[in-house]
Amino acid sequence: MRIVGSMTTLPDRISFIKTPIKYILRQTIPLDILYLHIPRKTLKNKEYNIPSNFLDDISGFQTKVIINRCNLDYGPITKLAPILDIETGPDTYIVTFDDDIIVHKDVIKHLKNRIQRYERSCVAFSGICIGSFPFYFQYVIDNNKDHPVDWIQGVHVVMYKRDFFTNLQDLITFGDDTRLKDVLVFNDDHRISAYLASRNVMRISIGFNIKDYLYQYHNTKIEALSSDMFKLLKHHTKIITYFSKKGLYNHTYNCKVSLFFIIIMSMILYYMIFLSLKKTQLIARIIITTLLVIIYLRLIRVKYGLKSYKITHLLRP
Repeated sequence: MRIVGSMTTLPDRISFIKTPIKYILRQTIPLDILYLHIPRKTLKNKEYNIPSNFLDDISGFQTKVIINRCNLDYGPITKLAPILDIETGPDTYIVTFDDDIIVHKDVIKHLKNRIQRYERSCVAFSGICIGSFPFYFQYVIDNNKDHPVDWIQGVHVVMYKRDFFTNLQDLITFGDDTRLKDVLVFNDDHRISAYLASRNVMRISIGFNIKDYLYQYHNTKIEALSSDMFKLLKHHTKIITYFSKKGLYNHTYNCKVSLFFIIIMSMILYYMIFLSLKKTQLIARIIITTLLVIIYLRLIRVKYGLKSYKITHLLRP
């Protein structure tokens, strides 16, 4: 089974990405090759300065690191897209990494185990699903069991099979014929996940606590796209709405709570509202209380478990 790694970086991050790379190279199941895709220039026309001795102290590992100089920068999706022109064997497995995440030595081991278990599915350590009122989307993270998701989170490492993709061009242009063209450039998780959904590839968040397997590297906020949360949420809303209408995103998870629990929490919350809003009309108190109950139940969804979708039909014989 051939397994290769794929990642990219930014000019201002090159000076510290060797530490995350070393952890990738120390896997209990070693990668055959780790590709580091470095464009000539970024989308903002910024050049990369690669030290001449960049690979000197990481040459002793079993996994070989190859720097792939790309003529074009495709944005965040550069951590995956260029490898499609290099690794063309349909049975090759590709694992994508972020340059600011330290990975546990068993990350590849667990991903390999899961992707061999499910038929035509990519696997990741976390994902996100369409939400229901009052949340527009919900994280499927630190779940106890494997769960299908609408889109995977690339930051938490993902394993794909090369057969899931046709070619680089099809992937990087997916969605460009829609009103999402401008926002998909910087939302690679959505572009990749919707592309996979269009090819009937399931996305699964595997049942592990990410805090045990993935660690944020301390020098990681340089040029981070996630720094502008308002803009990010605006993009998410636009993308989710569109792909939902197209039927590519369709998983909604619900809480598992008993009727007794709902009644008790409603009484407690109503009493709290009643004390604080004595002069407010009864109907207003009821509406506010109901909303708070719904919000509370959504917030505790992880603690009480997600609705389990049956994925046994995906299991390989």
